[in-house]
Amino acid sequence: MTFELDPDAAARRSAADMVARAAAAPAAAADAAADVPLAVRTAIRAIVPAAPVGATVDWVVALEALAAVSPALALVAAGEALGGAAVTTTAQWPGLRGVDVDGLHAAFAADASWHLAVTATLVGAGRGAVEAAVAALKAARAAGATAAAGQPLVADAATAIDASRLLLWDAASQGVGGDAARVARGLARLHALDALATAIAAAEQACGAEAFRPGTPLERLRRDAGTVAQVLGERAAAGEAVAAGTLPA
Repeated sequence: MTFELDPDAAARRSAADMVARAAAAPAAAADAAADVPLAVRTAIRAIVPAAPVGATVDWVVALEALAAVSPALALVAAGEALGGAAVTTTAQWPGLRGVDVDGLHAAFAADASWHLAVTATLVGAGRGAVEAAVAALKAARAAGATAAAGQPLVADAATAIDASRLLLWDAASQGVGGDAARVARGLARLHALDALATAIAAAEQACGAEAFRPGTPLERLRRDAGTVAQVLGERAAAGEAVAAGTLPA
């Protein structure tokens, strides 16, 4: 599958990457904070189009960029754009602090854009895990390691995340109506769930104990990613959509 971003989507992705690194990453490190600072909300509003008609490609690429540093902030941004579930003052789950997770379940039934928002968050979280793993491998090599642990797994994870991104872009390009779009969303989510699991495993192997040390960006990412996958991933529903569209009646 090949998929080239149009100029607007490519520009959105570049801008989202910059905001994610400069504004979202420092806020994501504040593990105990349930509220998203106003300055961060303002920054993410500037890169995530408000109330999109459907879930366009430039919309999901912006959410993916945010999710690479903070899955929670990506879902907060989606909530503000869609006028739905957004920020609460308490953490309902071990991950995704500040996100109205229960509200998201209700929003799914009302707006199919949420399904793509969650998939974009899965892909972004996987991208963040791969980036952490690559950074750890480079550090190990610079320190004199001759064969960094986990390098083949990291390569596999990077490939899987790239494939998930293409499936996500394809699903977003089909809008949110019709059977073909529903099948595309299900396929993208199923692949993203598997790719995320591979990416987290690669990061754990490459980073070692650092992947579990409380308060580190990777530890926060691991918990957020796990919550998105287990609580919002809805693997069974995605599988049913794919099966209904690909298997004989």
